[in-house]
Amino acid sequence: MSLSSRSSLIATIILLLLAVSALFALDRYGKSRRSWGAYGPLGSPQAAIRLTGRPEEAVAVWKDARCRGRLVLYVSGRWPSFVPGERLSEELYRDYPLRLYNTARRFEAEALDSTTFLYVAALDGIARGIVAVLPEEELARQREAARTSKDGRVDSRGVYLPREGYPRWFTTASLLAPPSEPVLLYVGASYFVKGDPDTLYRQLSAAGVRSDLVILCREEGGTATAREAERLERFARLAGFQGGGDKTMGGTP
Repeated sequence: MSLSSRSSLIATIILLLLAVSALFALDRYGKSRRSWGAYGPLGSPQAAIRLTGRPEEAVAVWKDARCRGRLVLYVSGRWPSFVPGERLSEELYRDYPLRLYNTARRFEAEALDSTTFLYVAALDGIARGIVAVLPEEELARQREAARTSKDGRVDSRGVYLPREGYPRWFTTASLLAPPSEPVLLYVGASYFVKGDPDTLYRQLSAAGVRSDLVILCREEGGTATAREAERLERFARLAGFQGGGDKTMGGTP
């Protein structure tokens, strides 16, 4: 082997080692940015329960708990779709001379609602990915969207459909794969328009769902009615709500 070839080989090996080291460093950094407390399966004391009236109240709950870099398991009867650019005033995009903004803070102040709260959680660094558990008809809509997306993927467990690089998975409770880590569980009352609380509890438990913080939302102002609110409370009892302490079912936290 010539001297130049040997030098090229050594340089290549060094670059590979640097690349591997960078990947390990990024992985360690990413894991260090995740935070969760004591966690356990549904029904355990570690899976603390909070009740909210509206979905957007979840952001304040997650912030108070100092959640960072988490996987959100979102269970609801609908997927909140919107176009981010249409939810803020034009000055954010058209100001000249250029003015700098904290996009997350600005979006939260001006556009936080029941449709945008998951997006705000992503901007704030609370959620680094979302797994949405939806009724079959909602999942079918995501399948159609994935077929026309260059980044979408459909398999036997559901749909992977990222948005601007942000990871999002869509599935049903019966197809849910076991999460690889403790999740921030959100269960909205609209899921029980057709879903059954006992069945959902069994399915989430069978999937090995573990959590340190469970938000149960009445989703007021949406499609949920008193009937669905009663089913949500049934799910709360199955998930370990007994009243008092950190588990509150009487009102918003």
